[in-house]
This record gives sequence, structure tokens and C-alpha cells, in this order.
Amino acid sequence: MPEMARIEKTRKETHDVKSFWFRMKNGRTLNFRPGQVIMVSVFGFGESTFGIIPTEIKGVYEFSVKKMGTVTEELFKLKSGDLIGIRGPFGNGYPMEKMKGKDIVIVGGGIGFPPLKSLILTLLKKRSMYGDIGIYYGARTPEDIVYKKDLKEWEGNGVKVRVTVDKGNGKWKGHVGVVTTILEDLRPGSLAFVCGPSVMLKFVAQKLRESGFKDRQIYVSMERLMQCGTGMCGHCNVGKVYVCKHGPVFGLDELKKLTEKIW
Repeated sequence: MPEMARIEKTRKETHDVKSFWFRMKNGRTLNFRPGQVIMVSVFGFGESTFGIIPTEIKGVYEFSVKKMGTVTEELFKLKSGDLIGIRGPFGNGYPMEKMKGKDIVIVGGGIGFPPLKSLILTLLKKRSMYGDIGIYYGARTPEDIVYKKDLKEWEGNGVKVRVTVDKGNGKWKGHVGVVTTILEDLRPGSLAFVCGPSVMLKFVAQKLRESGFKDRQIYVSMERLMQCGTGMCGHCNVGKVYVCKHGPVFGLDELKKLTEKIW
């Protein structure tokens, strides 16, 4: 059953993306790994899945929403002090133990960036434990770029940040092109973590392989219809696994063993 949580604050990221900070009403601490998800309820309208993000405030957590359906449209109407329901966290999260001492490549597209934000914040908290970190992010237009302030702060923290847009405008001075066009200086010994639209995952994985990455070095966060979080409803089933239970993070070598075509 969902537990009650109170919205602490909200922030408009783009015209159709909004971030929410919340605290559990019963004071419960959500122990989670980067990459795990929560189920968020808007009472009377339904429940949706979102990546959970840590914050610097104890007991306060973050998630980001793209307006694209009934639940997300109702979420957009909520403000500080309103109540929501929370279930979870669910899923496996990123393999943090495998990252120690390794160079990390992080590739995000569109609203697929929130799970990666959770990973980035965790890496930066113990920065000395990891090698070089490169963040490569692609958005449709300059107006669709999320976490603009965060991207600037991460770059000033000894992290390489590259941003591109599919279509620029008169004010945009940065790179124009799909995200694969900014994947440069990649070291084959690195571990890569990718999240975004399915078509992006396909071509990023292809680019990484061309750069010398093995399938076991590439991890993707799968987007899948998750309704229960426990593998009971079967909606997110792929072959012998359930994305909500065994994922949403999978190594590319794992995905190749499933019966369903990856993309």
C-alpha cells in the first residue's frame, strides 16, 4: 500500500518537465540505490513510476516528471504541502561496487536523465573512489534541457560535461546533433551507463561498441510499463525477467540473452 508523503517544493525544469521534492509523512527513511524507482500515487487519478534521486537534506528525496498522461498532468497541478502516495523503492539499481577505480561514461537523453542524476550525485559524493567521469546529454531543443543548473555545477566539480540538442535556435551556441555525435575520447576500459528513449539506447550502444566497449561494460536503464513493482502483474515482463523486479538496470550482455528483441 502507498505511504503518505508531503511535497516540500517543486521546480519547473522545462515547459513539460517538473521536479518534486518530498518527505515521507511518517518520517521513514528511504534506503535506496541509484537507479531504483518509486511508484508515486496521485489520489483519485492513479500511479506512475519515477526514478528516485537523493538530496542534501536528510529525509528529503526528489523525482522528475514529464507531462504526458493523466497522472503526470495531475502531478503538475500539485504544490508544496500537498500529499502524494509513495511505494518502494523497487528494482536493482546500478552496480556501484563494479565502478570503484573505473572511468565512468554517462549518456542520457531527454527525460531519461533523472535515474542518471541519482548515479551522478552518488559518484560525486565519493569522487576520489572513481576515475574520470564524462557526462553526455542530448535534448530535443535548448528549451528541453533539464537540470541546467546541475549540469553547470557538475562540470565545475572535475567532471567532463557535453550537451547537445537535435535542433538549435538563434541563442544556442552549443553543439547541434544527436547525442552519439558528442561521444568522443571514450576509453574502452570504462563502464558506460545509458538511459533515454529506446531508439537512443540502440544507437548509443552501437557507438560504444565501435569505440571498443564490450557488452558487459554497457548498462542501460530500461523504460517499461511498470504497474506493481513486485513482478506480480506481468506488465513489464521481458523474456524470463520483470523490469520492475530484476531491472530497470541491465547489462547489455544480459539483455541479449532474453527472448524478446532488445530494441
